[in-house]
Amino acid sequence: MRHSSDYAVPKGLTSTREFREKFNQMDSDPNLQREYYQKSKEMLAHRSGNNGEDLMFYNTQTGKWYISNTGTEAGRPDYNEQIIRGLKESQKGEIVSFHNYPTGMPPSDSDLNAALKNGYGKGYTIGHNGRIFEYTAPKELIPESSYLMHVESFKQLGKNEYDAQIMALNRLSEIYSFDFREVD
Repeated sequence: MRHSSDYAVPKGLTSTREFREKFNQMDSDPNLQREYYQKSKEMLAHRSGNNGEDLMFYNTQTGKWYISNTGTEAGRPDYNEQIIRGLKESQKGEIVSFHNYPTGMPPSDSDLNAALKNGYGKGYTIGHNGRIFEYTAPKELIPESSYLMHVESFKQLGKNEYDAQIMALNRLSEIYSFDFREVD
């Protein structure tokens, strides 16, 4: 059984230079870098100690944010009215998506598929441990069974869950033509 401390953001993490500098890689505009950093800090402060997920969209054309901070289940951010409005008001490629990841793992097949379905330009997972991953949409939906099969095959080779997911994503990125990387 996991405890709230398992999902806590380490004290002072978001104030470190190392964490702050990751946002410099997300856009060339320093104002937007600061905005992404501030919104991510707010999200981690809100979610520290719980397994729920917040979801934020930034529209790169209008400069407008759409926010959901009511998700209560792991892996299931709440698509509230504001998020749905953001999807309706945005064209394909205009959305940059952010959501917290209590475990700090890499993006899942669900994240990649959401990027395709919702037309994200790119997405970021912000781990409670400070890990940030950037990803783009695959060319087609990735079947959950394919993702799980690849992860399991690497675990059978002795890889831990984190490394197995990274290796599975590397393999699937070749098949489904998406990009992902850890922002460091």
